[in-house]
Amino acid sequence: MGIVIEEKNEQGHILVYIPSAPIPTGGSLYMFTEEQVRRVDITVNEAMKFIWHLGKIPTKFSKES
Repeated sequence: MGIVIEEKNEQGHILVYIPSAPIPTGGSLYMFTEEQVRRVDITVNEAMKFIWHLGKIPTKFSKES
């Protein structure tokens, strides 16, 4: 899951930020064609919550449980 930073540039590519899990402030920028991008109707906040939860260890698998 990524966040579109810039719509089509002069080469026709879309600049997308792909955050890392579980801390979405780190990540990488990638250039994709329109065919490589699947758009979803969610807010940036919802996307960040989703990414945050990707890096969390479920309680049933943690040593404390």
